[in-house]
Amino acid sequence: MKARKAVVLATAVAIVLATAATATARPRGPAPAVRGAAANFVQTLRASALHGPTTAAVTRAAKAGASPAAVEATTFPGFGWCQDPRLTAWAAYDPAHQATLTRSYWVTSTTGDFTDAVVTESPWYWLGTDLNHFYKLNASFVQVGPTVSYARATVAWQPNSRPEYDLVVNAIWYLDGGMLTSAGTATAEMTGPNAIPSSPVCYFPPIP
Repeated sequence: MKARKAVVLATAVAIVLATAATATARPRGPAPAVRGAAANFVQTLRASALHGPTTAAVTRAAKAGASPAAVEATTFPGFGWCQDPRLTAWAAYDPAHQATLTRSYWVTSTTGDFTDAVVTESPWYWLGTDLNHFYKLNASFVQVGPTVSYARATVAWQPNSRPEYDLVVNAIWYLDGGMLTSAGTATAEMTGPNAIPSSPVCYFPPIP
């Protein structure tokens, strides 16, 4: 587990550093339309009957704390940075496919064993065609905001209660041509001041 976490986080740091300098600045005015190959992927998504994982499946993935076999070895499953008062999670990405689609799910609990887990899905998806082109899409697969690099392909969560234990499960899909394939789910590794060592869990303590 420690070796896998070290590899994931080292990869995460390398990716973010590599793409941060080329992150697209936010333009003024309305969000740009999805163009080129990404537009074809969006058409595929709109035509598909895409269903995310059930609450029970997300909870099981959270408790397992590891990526299932369905996620390919080439897939970077995303990761999280945990620093009070928020948890920031990055999307998944797989260079072996034409595009990678991610929707994040926050799993929160007042206990460390997540027996009272509550699941909340992100209001948007991230569609990545390469490390410098990530598109934020809403539930209707309409682009929200500018195209950004991987460094900015994030979602953020703030705790609802204190104390609170939180983690992120990423639901991942691959797009190749007109085909959409579910890759399953992956529990994001956590780092940062409020991350619990050797676990994917972020802990927000009571406010003094």
